[in-house]
Amino acid sequence: MSAENLRKIVDDLSRIEFEHVEDVRRYAYKLRDLQRAVSIEADLSADELQAQLELTPLSPTEGGGTTRKRAKMVATHLRRTADYARASAISAVRLWSSMRRHYGSLMKPEKASKKKSLNFN
Repeated sequence: MSAENLRKIVDDLSRIEFEHVEDVRRYAYKLRDLQRAVSIEADLSADELQAQLELTPLSPTEGGGTTRKRAKMVATHLRRTADYARASAISAVRLWSSMRRHYGSLMKPEKASKKKSLNFN
């Protein structure tokens, strides 16, 4: 997903006013889409960063660890960002689920029950 698409999703999110139940659903799913895209991007970027850092030679004065080990340590932070974005996407879906559970009666008002009357004629 391109940066333009991500900006569009963020703009869409900021325009949503919580006036109706449908607004909460739209917000939750757009937030999920955004975080999912961020998660994928961060995960792929972590792999790219690690590969690039592994190719970077260390100067002799920099001791303590191999290039591969250092690259992995740096890329781990970006992978952690991807994990948090993935958790945020899951939490956005849970937002909508929780909304349905706790405010379901407002979402779908109960229909007036039709009492069956017995006809003895």
